[in-house]
Amino acid sequence: FTKYDVKSCEYNVTNLICWNQFYQYEWTFLNDRLIIVDKENNRMLMPAGKKIGAKGLHHLTRYLKKSDFYGKIELVDDEYLSENSDIKEFFSVSEEQDYSEYLYSVKKLRELKGTKLHKKKNLVAQFTKLYPNYRVETVTQINLAEIGKFANRVLQKNSQVSRSIREEHGAIKTALELFETLNLEGLIIKVNEEFVAFSLFSRLNSTTYDIHFEKSDFTYKGSAQVINYETALALQDKCQFVNREQDLGIPGLRQAKMSYDPLKIQKYYTLVPLDMD
Repeated sequence: FTKYDVKSCEYNVTNLICWNQFYQYEWTFLNDRLIIVDKENNRMLMPAGKKIGAKGLHHLTRYLKKSDFYGKIELVDDEYLSENSDIKEFFSVSEEQDYSEYLYSVKKLRELKGTKLHKKKNLVAQFTKLYPNYRVETVTQINLAEIGKFANRVLQKNSQVSRSIREEHGAIKTALELFETLNLEGLIIKVNEEFVAFSLFSRLNSTTYDIHFEKSDFTYKGSAQVINYETALALQDKCQFVNREQDLGIPGLRQAKMSYDPLKIQKYYTLVPLDMD
């Protein structure tokens, strides 16, 4: 992933390991390419590594079909489609809007300038005024247990716990258990020793960090905006951009991600071989 500077959050090692309990990933190397299959959804992620043309990609799906793999390929970006004008000779192409990824400028999230981010800046100011002694802590092995307890409380306060929320909770638990092994980083916000918010993140590529998890106690007005702001401050010397991952088609999540004025919404497409039975 470092060698080929992958763009999608789904290639992040932390995500692959923490969500594996739900997606049952299998992987192998083939001709200097990493092939990852999500067995739960019977899909293959676009091979990472050495470039492969549309005809070669089609040949790969036929090869994998011998192992009872369906052949659907996801995480195909617009750059690949533009470079392979013959793609529709071999595959049907469909956009997966729910799996588009939101990219932001760290500088913009730190400065919160402009009319689109004015409300965010106001909420940060209100939180600072209400809780002038709030404290930011770096996540370490010492305070991991606190994060786990806080995540449990946030889950219990949720009146409607969907499958995706429960799965995310399980992924957070794995991330905390493997925090050091995965080289994760994170921040905690506290008010008078009370846990208010946290974020967990790691490097995705040479210019970008991936924000894996971010939770806050909404009884503290502005806590969600402050953890976002403080995370941007912490990353300002480490990267230019942050990937805040996908909205999964959840209206509230999509609205929240759009409200931070993304620099780019990275679109991804699904390919299905035309000769698939």
